[in-house]
Amino acid sequence: MKLKVSKETNNYIQFYSGVDSKSKAKYGVMLMTKKELKSTINNYYFWNERIIQIRLKLSRGYMTVIGVYAPVEGEDEENDQFYTKLQRIVKKVNRSDMQVLTGDFSARVGNVKIEHCMGVHGEQTCNRNGNRLIYLLVYNQLKIMNILFDHEDSHEFTWEARNLKSIIDYIICNNKIANMVLDTRVFRGPEIESDHYLLVSSIRIKPRWHRKKKNTNQPQELSHRVSLFKESSIIWLYQKRLDTIIKETPIQNNVEDEWNALQNILKQATKKSLGTKRKWSRKKGLRTWDDNIAKVISDKREAYKKYLSTKEIEYKIEYHRKRAIAKREVRKIHRHNWEEFVAYLENDLYRPQPQTYKILKNLSNEMRENIKNVGWGGVEWDVIVWDGLGWDGIECGVGWSGVGCDSMGWVGMGWDRMWSGVEWDMIVWDGVGGWGGMGWDGMGWDGMDGMGWAGLK
Repeated sequence: MKLKVSKETNNYIQFYSGVDSKSKAKYGVMLMTKKELKSTINNYYFWNERIIQIRLKLSRGYMTVIGVYAPVEGEDEENDQFYTKLQRIVKKVNRSDMQVLTGDFSARVGNVKIEHCMGVHGEQTCNRNGNRLIYLLVYNQLKIMNILFDHEDSHEFTWEARNLKSIIDYIICNNKIANMVLDTRVFRGPEIESDHYLLVSSIRIKPRWHRKKKNTNQPQELSHRVSLFKESSIIWLYQKRLDTIIKETPIQNNVEDEWNALQNILKQATKKSLGTKRKWSRKKGLRTWDDNIAKVISDKREAYKKYLSTKEIEYKIEYHRKRAIAKREVRKIHRHNWEEFVAYLENDLYRPQPQTYKILKNLSNEMRENIKNVGWGGVEWDVIVWDGLGWDGIECGVGWSGVGCDSMGWVGMGWDRMWSGVEWDMIVWDGVGGWGGMGWDGMGWDGMDGMGWAGLK
């Protein structure tokens, strides 16, 4: 393969990078995309005759595909140069991109599991090129998809010749796209007169904002705002509602019906007095549970049982000692989990759709629920006597936070009764910008002696 060009065929666009026209065509690399994806091509680079790169704009973000053709095993100097060059190219890729490396790496990586990099469904042999590739994977947090899925040998080995077979072709992804890969396997049917088999990876790209389907048939679980019982006015309102509903409920004939009626009375009074809120499911407890935690918790419970059965001081001291040990171990686990969670959020910020956004959104929803529980959320305005100020002009649903004076019905509030005896001419208003910005220093106190304060109600 010679030259570095792109060419359109009937159904595909070819990008190939090879040696110059004067050299012998002994190696080269090519990538192909469908014509339907022509508008999504952002850029492409011919790095050299062994590495080519193309960047696509998809609905979820950008995808960078790097095609490689590595030197064969045994050419150590060329392999060192190749993997050094590949590392520089991988490092230049945008961290928010979905990244795919594919091609002939001439590397046999073995089947030893490496967390977040390799699975166990590979061949047993590992060569020097395989070690170079493993270093590249670990350093850049990449994952080989071939040996992640379990298939029979005919669907795993990518190269076969002279009664020999091995896995040297790979599809490698970063963490942003690895969880979208459904399967990766070899297909032996297509034939192009090569000793390599076709390696195919099925990837399902999710939309930018993937929303889970909600189960509309399942009723939403609600709970009551029990925290409002701290207010004496709410307790009084609950008692009034309870008395009213009890008087309206007829007496039942048997015990079962009477019990059901009593339950309905309590539920109705609680709902009308406290209101309801959405119930948030919280997973309390430790995220990680190991044998050490189980042992200290079990020892604490046994010590407590001994203390309850004997009530002796030495067993009480032993119980407090065991409880202190359990608390210390639990705090240690919680601290470790929190540090892992913070580290995950720091890495998650580079994702196209970060999980951090969902966490902050849930915190915002909880904040709204808490705000609803504070103040006058469960109080009905018709049971409060405001005769002294004439608040009849305020609608029942008006909340105090964020409401401007203009949006309230001041006309119906009876302000003319309140200020009927005030002589407004005696007040100096110069420099005062309305009630919100009025400072008492701006008032002429000397002139307030003429105010008719007796006229205030």
